[in-house]
Amino acid sequence: MAQANEHEESLQADDAAYLSHDSALAASYEPNDDEEQDRMDLGHHIYRLVLGGDLFLAPIGDKVKRVLDLGTGTGIWAMDFAEYTFPHP
Repeated sequence: MAQANEHEESLQADDAAYLSHDSALAASYEPNDDEEQDRMDLGHHIYRLVLGGDLFLAPIGDKVKRVLDLGTGTGIWAMDFAEYTFPHP
């Protein structure tokens, strides 16, 4: 499990790990274990199927230099986008 910082608190209950995010907007406990990571990755694959394999709908130019992924999960979208943008031979 990731290390909690001063604005986060870990909680262990029923063999599941949770991470609390405390902010001015909301405080919530979210699962932070392998099962949750798998669920989030599955959601990514489902969205790709729904979008016909696309990673995004926004029009972007051919010369993308930067992409900002704001805490959207396991990082799988960012890794897939990097492969899409800079394919390996």
